[in-house]
Formats: sequence, C-alpha cells, structure tokens
Amino acid sequence: MYGKYNPTSVYKATTAAITMLLWLQFIPLQLVSQNSDQPYSMVFEKQLRFSLSPIVYNKLQLQHEGEVLLGSRNTISWEAGIHYYQSIGNTMGVNMGFGWGMVPSNLNFHFYADVPYLTNDSPHELNHYEYFIHSLVFPISFQKIFIKSEKLFYSVELGARLNRIHRFEIGLGVGYNISDSIVSLRLFDSLLENFGPMYPRKFLSYNMKIGLIKPTRKLNAFHCNLVANYSPRKIGGGWYKFSNLPYESYGTMELGINYVGIEVAYGLTFAKRPVFQSNPRN
Repeated sequence: MYGKYNPTSVYKATTAAITMLLWLQFIPLQLVSQNSDQPYSMVFEKQLRFSLSPIVYNKLQLQHEGEVLLGSRNTISWEAGIHYYQSIGNTMGVNMGFGWGMVPSNLNFHFYADVPYLTNDSPHELNHYEYFIHSLVFPISFQKIFIKSEKLFYSVELGARLNRIHRFEIGLGVGYNISDSIVSLRLFDSLLENFGPMYPRKFLSYNMKIGLIKPTRKLNAFHCNLVANYSPRKIGGGWYKFSNLPYESYGTMELGINYVGIEVAYGLTFAKRPVFQSNPRN
C-alpha cells in the first residue's frame, strides 16, 4: 500500500467550509459606504460563465530508501469549465457546472556517480514531465458577493466537486539508460499506476475562490479569482529504483490533485435584480 484515505481530513475540510459560509452571511453587504446617493445596485440573478484556469499542481510525494537521488517539482497545467450561477438570496448564489483538465507530474534527478564498466563522467540527469491523466470535474459551490460599487464587486466561493479520473490500466513507466561508446546500462526505472480500490475513479475534493468581479453596462461580468483545491484522496501511486550504482536508491511515490491557481471567466447574464445598499437585509 502506498497510502491510506483519512476520513478525518474530509470532516475537517467540510466543517471549515460550512463555518466560513455561515460566517459570510452576516458580513455587511456594502464595504465602503452605507450612505450611497443611489437607491440600489444591480446584481446578476442568473448567469452562464465560461472559465479558464492556469493552475500549479502539487509535487509527487516521494518516500526514499537509501541515497536520495530522485526529486519532483510542482507542475503547471490548466482547467476549463462552464458554470451556471443562480441567486438564492440578496447577495448569495449557487454555482454548478462541469470542467475538464489534465493532471501533470514531474520526476527529476541530477547527480554524478561512478558506474562500473563506463568511462563516461558526465552528470546523470533527467527532467521528465507527464501530462497523461484526463480529469472531468463537476463542481458545486456557494458564492457570496460584496458590492464595493456598481463597477466593482468582491467575491468569495466555497464548494466541493466530484472528480472523475481517467484510468490507465497498464501503468506509466519512465526509464533512463547511460552509455559510452562500448557499453549501455539501465540506470533508472519508475512505474505509476492508478487502478485498484486504493485509487477510486470518482471522489470528492474541496475548493475555495477569492476574487474580483467587473460588471459591464449590461451586467455581464469579467471574473478573476485566486483558486485552491484540496483532495484527501490520491489518484495514483508507484515505485522507482536506480540500478548499476555503487549504492542503493529506491522508493515509492504518490500523486495527488491539490493545486492553486488563477481563474479568469466571463459571465453572460440572463436575469438581474436590485440590491438595496442602505439596508442589505431587505
């Protein structure tokens, strides 16, 4: 086994999200002035949003035995989605939709070592990126909007999403050979798999967004958010091993889908509603 599912992590993440959402209900709507000359502001009641997110995924989690030679870096990928927003209160709403992206990983090493039978004294190095796992997501989130002015809103979103991960049945291997003019030897092998009960194809993760909304004259809107996703589940695990070295180096690895990034979106508004700034409880 490469790791275990921890239900306590799910409970803590869910409790924190619900607490934050309830707390946001009591924050005043108007952040700047409660004495606006305008009787109200307009906000969107129904909106269809198209989003694109450059995101930075977590590293592979490596467990080493012997010499520590292998490393992993954070990797950049993307996610695209379509979301429907429906207002459920004065400045509260629900987002539902679907999206698609790719989960990447990185393996790297750079070291010098004497290898038997070889006269090549160059460094041994690898910097391998994989973009192989397709991820289909179905998010739902609650959104709180804060009206700074008619031309600028603030926003906080908390939610969960169902992840559906593409399964590769034969595993994904990486190999590295070293050679000179006479001899060629195997130096490195690794294998990453994501089948079996340890890595379910469908599972929940939790996300949060904080950002700005810039309405247009027709109350369509540009959205820009900082986003974060946390998953207590891993989506794959495997092993690695170095060979033909004067010492041992091997271990295990696991891949998760935690990430941070930036989401940009454009929303088409189909219905709008007034919000009274002087009395946000109405």
